[in-house]
Amino acid sequence: MNINHPNSRKPLLFFSFPSFISSGLTVLLKLFHVLSEIGVREHEDEIEQSRIILSNRIMLLCILNTAPFCLIFSWMQLKTLALGTLLICFLYCIPIFMNHLNFRLASNILICLFPMVSISLYFLYSGSQVGFHYILFFCSALGPLVFRPSERIGIYAAIAFSMILFFFFDLYGDRYVIEFMFADAYIPIVKFCSICVAFFCTLGAVSLYISQSVSFQDKRRREQYESKLALDSVMREIQIKNDIIDALTPKDAYVQLTQGVAHEIKSPMACLLSGAELLRMNVNNPDAIGEFSDLMIKTIKRLSKLTESMLNFSGKISSESEPFCLSKMVQELVILSQHQCQRKRIQISYNCPQEFEFFGNRVFIAQALLNLVVNAIQFTPDGGKISCELYHYSKDVKSFARISVTDTGIGISDQDIPHIFKSNHTSGQSTHNMGMGLALVERVVHDHDGTISVESTIGKGTVFHLDFPIRHAA
Repeated sequence: MNINHPNSRKPLLFFSFPSFISSGLTVLLKLFHVLSEIGVREHEDEIEQSRIILSNRIMLLCILNTAPFCLIFSWMQLKTLALGTLLICFLYCIPIFMNHLNFRLASNILICLFPMVSISLYFLYSGSQVGFHYILFFCSALGPLVFRPSERIGIYAAIAFSMILFFFFDLYGDRYVIEFMFADAYIPIVKFCSICVAFFCTLGAVSLYISQSVSFQDKRRREQYESKLALDSVMREIQIKNDIIDALTPKDAYVQLTQGVAHEIKSPMACLLSGAELLRMNVNNPDAIGEFSDLMIKTIKRLSKLTESMLNFSGKISSESEPFCLSKMVQELVILSQHQCQRKRIQISYNCPQEFEFFGNRVFIAQALLNLVVNAIQFTPDGGKISCELYHYSKDVKSFARISVTDTGIGISDQDIPHIFKSNHTSGQSTHNMGMGLALVERVVHDHDGTISVESTIGKGTVFHLDFPIRHAA
């Protein structure tokens, strides 16, 4: 066979041409992906990263739809418009560069402004017949796409300006045309191209937004599902531990809790820590939820320290005292409990008029207060109220700090109040005692030389007062 025969090369060319096209498209897609991530920073949350990528892709989409007109206008011998189109392509690169410099708001404004400016310039040399102003429909979609939901002024302005320009150009624009640069024979071609650009730009931008939103939501659902499985496992383990503790005598409860349960709690603590860090990375309000996550992480670390301390529970709790801000501790615990209260539509508040340094075991005092708040949430009906108050008073030349936890719950009967601090006592729904919950509270208060008192009315609510003498470090 003669391999030099011309016909012998046709199959090779036939198969190599699609391969060349495929390779070219692959390179373009990789370049598109790389350019889309300009300005993305790893420390930012995924929502902000997704918004930057979307804004970059919109500008790249504008460039891809505008660049072909350079060739079209050159073919039509309209060199001025060809150069103007090329200049506009360069202008579309500016918002991407602004993202790189971290000027996000300026970038979003330019993303909405540049297309409207370029369309207005086109219109001054073409008029309404060629339909360039149809692309303003695409401009009206840019505001909701690139601005955050909280940036409503930017969204409304982008929609309003593009729509006002469209109706103005369509109804009155021909009066202000500088020069009709298209011959009648070219008008149908250019009009068809304008409609195609308007359609594909709008469809492309919306498709990019939907694709990223669906991808982000799928990832978020998977992470939430994994987090829910971990938290469900934690809740089952905690319930098992509570059942074990409720069945034990006070002495056995301390022994079992310190020697067995403390070690096993470390595993669910790791799950909770992962869940809190995951929550911080996948939220709509990074500032508020970030603060909430920090409190969760801080509380989990505090619980870890508490677990280690409970292994030596026979000693006096106050022996591991340290100076700390008592009012800040109360504030943190209230904020930490807000999410659980919202599920029952309970209003929780705190009042700490003074900030003063307290010397005591911060870990156990925080746990004691948290036990009271958790009990109050459980025994307060939907729509109720819980408040935590901290104030300073003097008695017999001594200074005291009082923490009061008040709820509008079901209350405790007079017969049950003397028994609620016993770890093996229960009386159904009419008591605030949860296993060793209040037994631990009483132990913490007494080991700090303090007192605990209860005021309760059936059907109206309960108030726990924790009074601690104010001591200072030696």
